[in-house]
Amino acid sequence: MNGESNPEIQVVRGQATRLRLINAANARIFEINPGRFGAKILAYDGQALSKPKYRPMPMLLGPAQRMDLLVTPDDDFLLEELSGDDPYPFVRFRTVEVNGTQQSAVSLPLNAIPEPDLDTPGWCV
Repeated sequence: MNGESNPEIQVVRGQATRLRLINAANARIFEINPGRFGAKILAYDGQALSKPKYRPMPMLLGPAQRMDLLVTPDDDFLLEELSGDDPYPFVRFRTVEVNGTQQSAVSLPLNAIPEPDLDTPGWCV
């Protein structure tokens, strides 16, 4: 993640945060489940959804694919790859307290092409 092995990234407790996941592997498909940490999907492979969508099941992220997530963390959480026998954590998010004004996550403009169908088999596991 960002050139580090199993990094720890700080996020503000209770603040909406956008996570952009990009599979930079050239031959590996990652299986992740944003629902494990309460994230909503904002965009899939560059296509913005009309509204954030909660999906409590694993999704595949192939080489060069992207997924934008919206998470409002209450506690620490892990981003894990799930395709093996045991989940493999590849980034740890630590929540921190911050006093003062909090910014909201910036929304993406909608594309002129149709919204991705996250409910069709093949988009998810």
